[in-house]
Amino acid sequence: MAHDQHFALFSDSSKKLLDTKVISAMESTWVELDIQKGAKEWIQNDRNHGLVIQIENEDSDFINPFQYFSPFSCQVDLSKCSC
Repeated sequence: MAHDQHFALFSDSSKKLLDTKVISAMESTWVELDIQKGAKEWIQNDRNHGLVIQIENEDSDFINPFQYFSPFSCQVDLSKCSC
């Protein structure tokens, strides 16, 4: 029996639901969430308060997002730069 995972994206500043997707837990796929509303809010308010991703299973139990997402660092190691 396949289990579904519910991905929800919220604007951190207003707690507004921005996008939601349901995928099968058995499926290995990219999850694309639309952040346009959140980005427009950042521009209007001149502040970026970030985004919140919540994942729930079929029983509405919250799942740790790090089971699905890896942290990404935007820092650049200049010692490896050939510029």
